[in-house]
Amino acid sequence: MGKGDKALSTTSQRADVGFEGKKGDLMQQLLARINSIFQVRGKKYDLSPLEVQKVLRDLKNDSFQFRTMQRLFRPKPNKPGKLRPITKPHKKDIIVMHALSEVLS
Repeated sequence: MGKGDKALSTTSQRADVGFEGKKGDLMQQLLARINSIFQVRGKKYDLSPLEVQKVLRDLKNDSFQFRTMQRLFRPKPNKPGKLRPITKPHKKDIIVMHALSEVLS
């Protein structure tokens, strides 16, 4: 390993630490925002405190995954026989997406 290689590895280690620090800060903001949203508008999302705690735990453990969205077909108004496709996310995903959009904006 030459001098240039050592300097390169030291720089990349510092970059990794910086990224991990930013990732941790964003995650803390996201978790705090989810708690705040649930406190203010918990009934709107129809989630129990246990469900929110599970979402928070999964986010902390990096094991949270968005579920596939549900596809519904509703009749179109004034067009009998025609259906309109509607995609509906899972209620746990909605609160995470809402908090994530607020943290990133």
